[in-house]
Amino acid sequence: MLSSFADCLRTESGPPTLQQFDRCLADLSALGYQQQVTYHPASNFWALQWAETGLYLGLALALTGFCAWWIRRRLT
Repeated sequence: MLSSFADCLRTESGPPTLQQFDRCLADLSALGYQQQVTYHPASNFWALQWAETGLYLGLALALTGFCAWWIRRRLT
């Protein structure tokens, strides 16, 4: 079993060649490793952006509130 993909591609003289990369992928495939790629349609882009923005704003507000509470509690 390969110790890691990075070890498979390590070379003494610069970046790995395309043949080394293909050999590493073939070795991983022989060991049963697979890759699954899932794409979101372009129509979901803005919905996902707004959801992520809302999540981070909510977390920022929660952290700000916690810090304000913590500082006020330690000063009194």
